[in-house]
Amino acid sequence: MYQLIVHTISSFHPGSFSWAWAFYINLTAFIGAQFFLFRWIYTKVKSGWYALLICGFWGFTIGCQNAVMMARMYIVYLLFTLAFIYFSDQFFANKDKVSVGNLIGIVISVVFGALTHHLFLVFAFFYTLIRCLVLLFKKQIKTMFIYGLSVLGGVLISIAVFPATISHLFGSNQVDWGIEPDIYMGTYSVWRILLGETTGINFDVYPGIVEILLQVIVVFGVLIFAAYLWLNRKRDREAKLISKITSVFQRVTGEDNGSSLIAFITVVVYFLFVATQFNYYKCAENSNKYVFNAMPVVIGCIAVGLFLLIKFYKNKKFMYITVAVLLCLSVLLQNLTPINKHLIYSEPDYNSNGQIRDYVSSGDVLLMLDSSVYLPCFCEELADTDQVYVTLFTEDHFKTAEGMDEFFAGEGSKYLVIYNADQESEASVMNYLSEKYGLKATALTGEGINYMLAMLYKLKKEV
Repeated sequence: MYQLIVHTISSFHPGSFSWAWAFYINLTAFIGAQFFLFRWIYTKVKSGWYALLICGFWGFTIGCQNAVMMARMYIVYLLFTLAFIYFSDQFFANKDKVSVGNLIGIVISVVFGALTHHLFLVFAFFYTLIRCLVLLFKKQIKTMFIYGLSVLGGVLISIAVFPATISHLFGSNQVDWGIEPDIYMGTYSVWRILLGETTGINFDVYPGIVEILLQVIVVFGVLIFAAYLWLNRKRDREAKLISKITSVFQRVTGEDNGSSLIAFITVVVYFLFVATQFNYYKCAENSNKYVFNAMPVVIGCIAVGLFLLIKFYKNKKFMYITVAVLLCLSVLLQNLTPINKHLIYSEPDYNSNGQIRDYVSSGDVLLMLDSSVYLPCFCEELADTDQVYVTLFTEDHFKTAEGMDEFFAGEGSKYLVIYNADQESEASVMNYLSEKYGLKATALTGEGINYMLAMLYKLKKEV
């Protein structure tokens, strides 16, 4: 759907290009996301200033700024994720009667969310599954079917409109990363990125001894503590501690019917799935796009839980002021500390000898990528060329590509742009062009595009 909107806007401006068209869409989605985040938090805590504080905090995080600046669909995906959670919460808040308005909101958010990005269906599936299991446990069978069928209806409508959603999720349209995703590294990466881009606390890109020890301490610490309490549950001291923890947990989750806990558990399971869908070694810090929709959800869940927990303290005012100060310090840490200042979708790219667009005007370009997902990165760079032939250098796809003979048979200057290639792949391409077409490649410049290197070569017949 995002591409449809962008193409529609572009159709009114033939022959021209502007990043602003995508940015205006993102800005509109950001405003809508802030609305649903505010409403979601406010309906739980009944405090306008607190909901505004959390919305302001999320808006100034590096993660939110990256989502808005990235000229792709992820901020719109985020919008419909928040809308889906909000309408679902409102549906369950009306215990006395079924709210048709909220059911319509659920269906619409599912339809547009699925049409924006296929991973929305994964998030909605796990969220709906957990909701329905809770309703089944409570024996609220009628409510379970009404809610479940409304979500299913939205899913079926989205698939009817765009049947390729199925292949994007399960079939041939999935991205070929060249190497198998590392599930541990993927899971570590999404949580590391979420923490870094919402708090300013950064861990190493690749888990070293410190990061591994922290994970072991946290996981085994929780398990050992839980086992200790369970084995000693009949002793007075441990029994009182268990009772205290259980009481606080029940009071906090009971205030919003456990909906924040359900949303948080959904994020945890969703991240486990997402970790199998990308390869960090290829995506690097651009992996954050898979985390954007979960960032305000996690922030909202923690904020609601913290607010409801503070309600049980006597000195509430001091606690609220402390939370506000900590959030402000976190925003400053993210935006002012050099190590955390990585707005990766707004910083200027580098080049070694000028930009690619300065060389290829009115020429023909052979564009070689390692994945088709990077094709939009070259729209502006290659806008003034006469023709562009696109193929992949991975697994020697270019050797069996159709139409390359016709491309080189034409008149005009020929250029090669090869993107994000290692030395072995680049050498394979050069040897193929030399052996089959008698072409010699001369390096003209290297340009950083989307934080990866694109090399430009002039192709000439060998003497």
